[in-house]
Amino acid sequence: MSKLSNSNPFDDEDDTPWGGGAGAGAPPPDDGDLIQNALAKEKMINDIQGLQEGLKALLSRITTVKGDTEKLATENLMLDQYIANLSKK
Repeated sequence: MSKLSNSNPFDDEDDTPWGGGAGAGAPPPDDGDLIQNALAKEKMINDIQGLQEGLKALLSRITTVKGDTEKLATENLMLDQYIANLSKK
């Protein structure tokens, strides 16, 4: 007969997540890896922020061009009417 274990598999006293926690079966990262990861993350965040600023500038430009286009279209309609009225005389 096999002996049953007295440990409770549902015991929450061990705070490690499923799979044994970070680094289960893998060596813990050294300080160099942590620094490189932090620098890479910071660079990526800065790149994303730069791209977001670029998108904001493009959206602003699009809004400006759209307004200019609508204004020119209105002016063209007015000129078309003016030319049509001159042609009728």
